[in-house]
Amino acid sequence: MRYIFILFLFATALSWGQGVTQSEEEVRKLISKSWLMDAARQNGKAMMQMEGQKKNMMFVFREDNTFDFIENGKQSAVGEWRLNPERKCIALAIQQKISLLITSLNEQEFVAITPAQYTAPEGSQKMEVVFKVVN
Repeated sequence: MRYIFILFLFATALSWGQGVTQSEEEVRKLISKSWLMDAARQNGKAMMQMEGQKKNMMFVFREDNTFDFIENGKQSAVGEWRLNPERKCIALAIQQKISLLITSLNEQEFVAITPAQYTAPEGSQKMEVVFKVVN
């Protein structure tokens, strides 16, 4: 949970771009995997590689719209994910509170932001965290 809070501190803005445009069935198939934190980007450029951190933060998504958040090799929280086709994102909620939004998803990676970025003023700096699928 600590890392999600840190993401909130970095969050300032969002440019939605294309977003998550897949159907709910496609999203369910794509997301139902294990994902490790890989990197953070600011305004589209790699801000920091998470070499020391990336094994510390992991999501395991299931087809029943639930996920496990794993921190330092231990389950830290259980949550639910929901596709929001109007906003072209996937909301991740822990204890019914949205913690992250997935704004891009493909077979190999997803990009997440905090909800605060959605309401940030136009032109603010953009912070994204990238997760890669575990092979």
